[in-house]
Amino acid sequence: MAKYYPSHQILTDLYTNGGEFLNSNGSSYIGPYYELSTGQIFSGINPNDPLTEELTTITTPIEIPEQEANLYSRVISNSPYVNLINSNTNPILIPKYITTLPTSEEYNKGLFIRYFCKKVNELIYIEIDKEQYDLIISQSSTILWQLYIPFELTWIITGDKQQAATTNRKNIEIISQQLQLFKFGDYLNHDYLKYYQ
Repeated sequence: MAKYYPSHQILTDLYTNGGEFLNSNGSSYIGPYYELSTGQIFSGINPNDPLTEELTTITTPIEIPEQEANLYSRVISNSPYVNLINSNTNPILIPKYITTLPTSEEYNKGLFIRYFCKKVNELIYIEIDKEQYDLIISQSSTILWQLYIPFELTWIITGDKQQAATTNRKNIEIISQQLQLFKFGDYLNHDYLKYYQ
């Protein structure tokens, strides 16, 4: 009998092409998987899948062949401001956190657009500016767009305070459901009145 988990504690409809997880046989797992809020990863579409089993994350770093190693600079994995440099010294940007503040014109309108991206297959959200958002949307060669899902959020900043908070909360819920943005509200600290005046 499948164990019950509340839907808000499960991230489903994920897929791996291999190289990320090991199954119980020690082989690289390819196929659908789901993630619990505890961080545990299981094979299958959801906990009701009859063939589900816990997967182990592959932590061994992938070695780059020597002939390819000189194409990239050393990457400090814990830095949010990493730039990968190829052999032509053209930087490939990784999205970085930038807060965009509303302008006086946007306060007059009562709303503005906030821009975000989510890392593919990881619960990592980054608030970005419109410039980075446009680069990802246009799949520019200057940014690592392949690893991120960009999205925008309409944000109410004036008017009735309670109505602004309610609308912003609902907008978060709608975009989270549409794009399966698990714990996006947590990323925003459920601060529905940020920038409100």
